Amino acid sequence: MSHWGQKGGRVSNIAIREITIDLPFIGEKDLVLSPQVRHGSYVTVLIGKNGSGKSTLLRDLTTALRDSYAGSKRSSRASSRVTRIKIENDGHVVTIEGSRSGKSSSEQDHYAARAAIPKKIIALSFTPFDKFPTNDGYTNKDKLNPDLKKETYVYLGFKGGVRASPRSLLRRSIDQLALANASYASDHHVSDVFAVLGYEPRLTIQYQMNRLDKVLNSPHIDRGYIESLIEQVRPAFRSGRGVSGPALSYEFDFLHGGSYSSNNVEFETFRQLVRANVLQMTSANLRRHNGQEVELLDLSSGELNLLSGFLGLAANLEDGCLVLIDEPENSLHPAWQLEYIQMLDALLNSRRGCHYIIATHSPLIVSGFAGRDCSVLRLDQNPVVVDDDAISNSSPDATLVSAFSIVTPDNHFLKQLVLEALALIEQGRHKEERAQSIAKFLASLQSRIPDEGLRVLVRNVCASILEL
Repeated sequence: MSHWGQKGGRVSNIAIREITIDLPFIGEKDLVLSPQVRHGSYVTVLIGKNGSGKSTLLRDLTTALRDSYAGSKRSSRASSRVTRIKIENDGHVVTIEGSRSGKSSSEQDHYAARAAIPKKIIALSFTPFDKFPTNDGYTNKDKLNPDLKKETYVYLGFKGGVRASPRSLLRRSIDQLALANASYASDHHVSDVFAVLGYEPRLTIQYQMNRLDKVLNSPHIDRGYIESLIEQVRPAFRSGRGVSGPALSYEFDFLHGGSYSSNNVEFETFRQLVRANVLQMTSANLRRHNGQEVELLDLSSGELNLLSGFLGLAANLEDGCLVLIDEPENSLHPAWQLEYIQMLDALLNSRRGCHYIIATHSPLIVSGFAGRDCSVLRLDQNPVVVDDDAISNSSPDATLVSAFSIVTPDNHFLKQLVLEALALIEQGRHKEERAQSIAKFLASLQSRIPDEGLRVLVRNVCASILEL
């Protein structure tokens, strides 16, 4: 077995198998988030009305795992709704108990937990009202690993900065993708994300100089070294022009690898100046498949959310990660909500052994998982587990009724069920399992049907089959 925490080891399959949580509407529950660890990645979808505990679950799960790795015994988190977490890593199972469980944990327990927990926790939010902890204020309490880095937890969201916005998140994601390494290699899962959105996998970025008086007075840089790099690029700025003044352009090819500058500036020089905040991104351009040039910073908020979120995820994703996603449908047109699943697929296929937990209100996103390897849990009523049959029909109408128990006017799926039930009655098959199942399902929805005529018909159908 290979576990993270062992030098040179790699995680091949990680999953949060079960958690114990106290939910507002249904009380304390043992939730099975992943029935079994697979060779590929696994998806758990959380649904339920506002206040059902979806975002709270994501927050408390995140904080509990961070605390466990850092060596905290969670005594300061007695208010956490999550009291137990069962994690499996390549067959190695560890259970983390919270302070409310009444069980204590030894230092050895924490060391075992660190060996089994995800290689990295990535929290991706598409709403400014998420409950995730930010990257700020992380305290290393781990005596066994004093060199613990903050990168074990990555928050990709709107909190933690006065300039947090889809545009600033996109800038950060692009910088992470393009400038993380001293040399740029191809990245096919990033190419796939661009392809789903209809773009070629080549990105052109334009940078201009920041105010050097502020930058050079920063205590966090080597002033002499940075000044020498600035002198190296000054000739390039004299020859390059941007929208509002001298500029430096770089192009990144995510499909074939490589970076190209029309100004003959060494990539490492360019990279160091961006990291030192000497250079500021002023534009980022992609080309659509039809040849149209697009300025990314001028995109709609929905497209910016998609690009910043998925490019940030692509920049940070590794094998064996736990990825927590809150309300991906925020600011997205329904068509983009359907594309969202394709984009997630591009990343699912690029890394092994990850567990994705997604909280959503969107029936389009839930129906997009029809026939896939995933679990859907509803946190506002029993039973919590949504049957596979409830989302096996990829119609959003079907998902609204089956998974969310919402009956819309003129719901086509509901009418199909009623017609099927009537046909079974006419054929004398009303005692068969299929007829009984349909009748029980229709009876559970009867009070929610807005059309009185259909509601009466459903009541009569249920009475005939169930012999009420």
